[in-house]
Amino acid sequence: MATQEKDKLVDKDLEKKKVVSLKSLNSFSQLVTRRMILDNIPPTPINYHVYFEKLLTGQSSGQRKAIQDILDLENETKSDHLSQIEKDAKDSFVLMKSMTSSISIIHKKARQMQSLTKTKKDEILKSPNAYTLISFEEDLNAISKILDTHTNNIADKYKQIAQASKNFDDNTIYDKRYDIHNKKYLLSALDTELGSIKNFGHDSSILAIKTDEDSISKIKLQKDNILIAKTVAKMILRTSRRSDVIAHYEDGVFIMILKYANMKQAAQAAQRIKDMTLAANFILDSQEIDVKTNTAIAKIDSDMTKEQIIISALDQL
Repeated sequence: MATQEKDKLVDKDLEKKKVVSLKSLNSFSQLVTRRMILDNIPPTPINYHVYFEKLLTGQSSGQRKAIQDILDLENETKSDHLSQIEKDAKDSFVLMKSMTSSISIIHKKARQMQSLTKTKKDEILKSPNAYTLISFEEDLNAISKILDTHTNNIADKYKQIAQASKNFDDNTIYDKRYDIHNKKYLLSALDTELGSIKNFGHDSSILAIKTDEDSISKIKLQKDNILIAKTVAKMILRTSRRSDVIAHYEDGVFIMILKYANMKQAAQAAQRIKDMTLAANFILDSQEIDVKTNTAIAKIDSDMTKEQIIISALDQL
């Protein structure tokens, strides 16, 4: 019984902190807006961000912490992948510099070997003897050792660069084919949104989109199917809000995280995308194709895992 009472007290304390944080953020947001109006600054998202950061430094430490607690929830998605990508890129440059140095030395020694061979050849033709051949062999062995050292260095650095390149790919958040976020970023963003919903109880949804198989069944070439999917991805971007997260999940399925959107609003977003796709002109080999999209929505339920939420949408496609 004592444990249950203690848990209730902890829950109440957390609830109070949430309320304090939200009140602090609400009052501070109003302050930022009033200050922008007084300074005659256009209330664009970028300007608001600048004023938000500038005015936050002037708040009390308690209020800054309360607001920062909420901001930290949004920043979790970015994690440390950017710093890791930067490290991999810098490491690759250092390795490439070392490889370039070794290649330069190999080139220099190869030229030296050519020159030495010509000189020794002339000496042997003029005065053939064992000493000249032995001297030539010693010089070649010395150069060969240097070449081996730098050849091994190049091979070793190449392996390290290949690993750094793999790390770079593992840490990227964009899908190269469709120019939108990838599955890894989607899952991370969904984790963050689940945490935000658990803390503040707002509604958010996900929207899954895929090109209708029947409408593109006559398209034989894979590259043409990819081209149509890329066009659909661009259309999704055009109809999305700045706060939405758009990602390629897998197999040509795109998923949107619609922050602060309930199921009704998500259904409206899905219909907009379907209408936009139907109204678009898809032309392949001078032939117009009517492309349709299938959509499905699901609520981001804090009682579910991110995998369960995604599957609940995919099962409807």
